[in-house]
Amino acid sequence: MAIENSLILNIPHHSTFIPFYYYDKAFFPTFLDGPSYTIEKRKKDLIINYEHLIMTDWYTDELFDNSLCPSVKAEVSRLLCDTERFCSDKDEEMSKYGMGFYHTKSFDGTLIKNSDKRIKESIKKKIYHPYHNRLTTAVDNALEENNLALLLDCHSFNPTKLPYEKSNHNSSDRKEICIGTDNYHTPKELLELVKSFFLSKDYSVSLNYPFSGSIVPLSFYKKEKRVLSIMIELNRSLYLIKDTKDKNESFSILKENLKELEEQLISFLNTEVLFELFTKA
Repeated sequence: MAIENSLILNIPHHSTFIPFYYYDKAFFPTFLDGPSYTIEKRKKDLIINYEHLIMTDWYTDELFDNSLCPSVKAEVSRLLCDTERFCSDKDEEMSKYGMGFYHTKSFDGTLIKNSDKRIKESIKKKIYHPYHNRLTTAVDNALEENNLALLLDCHSFNPTKLPYEKSNHNSSDRKEICIGTDNYHTPKELLELVKSFFLSKDYSVSLNYPFSGSIVPLSFYKKEKRVLSIMIELNRSLYLIKDTKDKNESFSILKENLKELEEQLISFLNTEVLFELFTKA
């Protein structure tokens, strides 16, 4: 296996697809027979479309994925199944706001889904666990072949602070790039590489704000030093026209910069710095 296959892209929030069965049964309002059907469907469509506009990591599959390395991408919308969350509500801090792996509330706290346990378990079994199995397999393959795996957690964020964000920071504090780290899985050398890269391209950078952390499959979490992880969150104002999902004139520039970063991360995987790091561990 080539070393570039040890850089694994996690892209969990780009999709807006919701299978009809779940759209009908899980989201409010539920469809009704008769004359009210069209009105209720239009109402639901407007609610979900607006939630997608605000909560989707638009085009992160295009911006980050450039065929250099393997990627694990969500097949459905995060509104149906948010694979970035812990599947157990007791372990997931955002579940108390109705935004665990099974979102029941919108970004502003509006109830958008029911709490039917059968539907929730179905989504966990058919969507959540298979996604994490794919991610774990990708990491397993990288460790087996190259003794090393680096997860790049690929996201974007809204230019203004949303109601569900509980941080005391204001919208004016939002930088163009947010880097998320994990104390165990993000070595300082990796953080410095990513931070320095974006600064060299004249982007403003924040660390673990407005979002923090970086994904690691549970079977490796806090157990396996050879699994590295770092999150990149892109301020959507960098590549979208304000208040829309339309690409702006800087989209292609950002995509090229991210490709260059990924090439540098692949080179990083070949460095003696990592050998020394694991020798000390």
